[in-house]
Amino acid sequence: MADYHVVRDGDSTGPFDRETLGHMAAAGALNAESYVWTDGMEDWTRAGDVAELASLFAGQQPTEPAPTGAPIAAPSGAPSTPPSAAPTMTTLADGRLPVFEALGVALTALFRHPWQALAVCFIYALVPTIVMVPLSFVLVLPFGIGADPGAGSTISIFIFVLVILVVTGIMFGGVAAFMTDLVRGAPTSVPRVFAGFRRPVALPVYFVLAMLAIGTGFMLFVIPGIFLAVCFMLTPYIMMDSNLSPTAALGASFRAVFGLGWWRNFAVALILFIITLMFLIAMMMVFGLIFGAIGLGGMATMDPEKLDAFGAPSLITYPLQLLISLPLTALYFATYAAIHEYARANETRRQGKG
Repeated sequence: MADYHVVRDGDSTGPFDRETLGHMAAAGALNAESYVWTDGMEDWTRAGDVAELASLFAGQQPTEPAPTGAPIAAPSGAPSTPPSAAPTMTTLADGRLPVFEALGVALTALFRHPWQALAVCFIYALVPTIVMVPLSFVLVLPFGIGADPGAGSTISIFIFVLVILVVTGIMFGGVAAFMTDLVRGAPTSVPRVFAGFRRPVALPVYFVLAMLAIGTGFMLFVIPGIFLAVCFMLTPYIMMDSNLSPTAALGASFRAVFGLGWWRNFAVALILFIITLMFLIAMMMVFGLIFGAIGLGGMATMDPEKLDAFGAPSLITYPLQLLISLPLTALYFATYAAIHEYARANETRRQGKG
């Protein structure tokens, strides 16, 4: 089935597959009078007049009809001619990923709804922290009283890490779902960040499997770990976009990455790593200026006993780190959401040729 562009608020959005259009119709974001376009159409057409889409609006209340005999034309502000076949979401002629274009697609999506994206990333960072702080007290205190410190610490660390992995995996899936909607131009909202709770077992299982595989790879001279990290990077996006199991989604991510070109995906990861490194250097300089301004410039050289008296700086640095890192987190998630869309375009083209 074809993917369709949709005119929303005077702008061309998409393309969307029929399943996504069905969700949009159910949410009231698409109706029979909405204008759509796909490859092969001469002009924008009302969705209700497209045989493939007409059944989506069977239960909808009819909207105000166009005047009898009025020519079908795009609404005011919409493109006067159909867009070329997904110009911002089309792979290169050989199916390879256009690296800088993918980053541009991610930035464009973020600039459309920056505050929503930042709010979603803030919740993603905040929820594991909310779980982590009380959990550390619950696990540390009981094992510290009348128990074998060695056994207690091992058990507590295992439980602590397991719970954090579960929560982080679920929230990661929610952010992936939100960013995928954002890149597609589909209706979305901040509560979408909790969409991962629809797959409360599959997402943590993926997280554990991926970490074990990548961790083992890093222990085997690093390079295998880097290789696997790139191969598995689309897995949560695929899982939130389908009902695939963790292992099936890992395999699908592997194939998608190689379809787009492993080295091109590695190039994206490398660019994001360099941006992160520059961000960390800038953040250290900012914190150095802050500590210098409040008379704590020599903290790094203080004895541990003296550092205990300066617990307050952590109250300054953590919120700052969180706030400053939000745009970087948003860029990371949006970029891989864009790559996921390029992979879907590749798959659609492959099936068309088949």
